[in-house]
Amino acid sequence: MVEVDGTEGEPVQLVTNIVDATQETLRVGARVTLACDRLEADVGLPRFRLG
Repeated sequence: MVEVDGTEGEPVQLVTNIVDATQETLRVGARVTLACDRLEADVGLPRFRLG
């Protein structure tokens, strides 16, 4: 689960994939960046990378 920074009011949380992460590198509170996969011209799948 990823919590999005910069939102107002209730936190925005997404259930998503963290790509290129292992059990050793992934931890609660780790910073992530968006790594969106384009499925079609106007459809993307939000996933995240450590960093």
